[in-house]
Amino acid sequence: MTHPATAGRPPASWFGGYAAEPVTLGLSGAVVWALRDRSGRVARYVKAERADATTQQVPGFGTVLGEAARTTWLHDQGMPAAEVVRAGADDDWHIMVTTALPGVPISAIGAHQGGTAGVVDRAVAALAGVLSALHDLPPATCPFARDLEVLLAGAAVAVDLGTVDAEDLDDERAGASPADLLAVAVADRPVGEDLVVAHGDACLPNVLIDPETGEVTGLVDLGRLGIADRHADLALAVRSLGDVGLNPAFGPTSAQEFLHRYPSTADPALLEYYTLLDEFF
Repeated sequence: MTHPATAGRPPASWFGGYAAEPVTLGLSGAVVWALRDRSGRVARYVKAERADATTQQVPGFGTVLGEAARTTWLHDQGMPAAEVVRAGADDDWHIMVTTALPGVPISAIGAHQGGTAGVVDRAVAALAGVLSALHDLPPATCPFARDLEVLLAGAAVAVDLGTVDAEDLDDERAGASPADLLAVAVADRPVGEDLVVAHGDACLPNVLIDPETGEVTGLVDLGRLGIADRHADLALAVRSLGDVGLNPAFGPTSAQEFLHRYPSTADPALLEYYTLLDEFF
């Protein structure tokens, strides 16, 4: 993935005269800028990727223009998603501009309030609550698919194109080849799916909360939103909560508390399976 500071930037008209600063939080592969008004307040975000990005060929990966459509749809459902101000293609870039949402990423909650037990508990409850609300949306109303057909097709394309980062696999799969992991994913494919409207990348940086109240204020990085098994979200939330290296305010206890608070019982085998599938994206 290319760091925002070295990737260049879209035409100036997309920045609307605002002061722009690169945003490095997140691992989507796109480049993001926060746009500040004269008071220094972040008013909008610009997110962009090169029009010829290889990963745009990978089904289920998530693209900027796909994210614009998904963000607009989720906003229209009354969920806490940003408003898309503008989106399109320009000068070899695919770009979207969104309004800024209040709050801080759950991943930053320890830095904002010291990671005290009460603050962490509220954040875990907020994550379980917003994913439950998202999963309660009627799947028939969602025009975006990210079920196993899409995910396994995308995994196969990612292996063929060489976009899987074999140096960045989870510890339990370190040293495995992407082709071998794909063979496992195909062989272990679950028989059925519990389909819901899923975020697709339900990690702590992608859920914003008010650090004082614990209220969810935003869902971001929605390029992979679509109809999928609920375990696709639960698996990534559990992994993110349990990763004390990336999210030191949380840990395995937080991950278990999240599963306790989420209203449906999770299947450990499916949590493992969908964590495996995420390696390809």
